[in-house]
Amino acid sequence: MHWHCGSISSSPRVSRDHIVGAYGDEIKVVITSPPVDSQANNLSIHFLTKGFRVAESRVIMEKRELGCHKQLKIDQPRQIPEFIVRLLGAA
Repeated sequence: MHWHCGSISSSPRVSRDHIVGAYGDEIKVVITSPPVDSQANNLSIHFLTKGFRVAESRVIMEKRELGCHKQLKIDQPRQIPEFIVRLLGAA
């Protein structure tokens, strides 16, 4: 099973890593890492692995590695984070 996370908007350099919520048709994720040498991308992937309970190799950045708007695919998630379930239920 693949789960297309769709688009996320990430904002680097905040005090803690967390999902802010829906941001238009994207999910806004904020992370502590600066946007240098893919550090922010790597931390975004690492952060999402915890919520979906997957290995980092199962989170694939499909589009736009540069910039704050990214498109991800999560391969065989063991769970869907509660926030995402609520968000999809409201749609």
